Amino acid sequence: KPFTDIKHYILILKRENGVTWLDNFGETDDEKK
Repeated sequence: KPFTDIKHYILILKRENGVTWLDNFGETDDEKK
């Protein structure tokens, strides 16, 4: 199940960095506006 793997990967990033790639993408998108 690819979607489950993606969620697991996000949880790993969140645990290690304190943020998710979704948070980083949101910040980048805000800068472009």
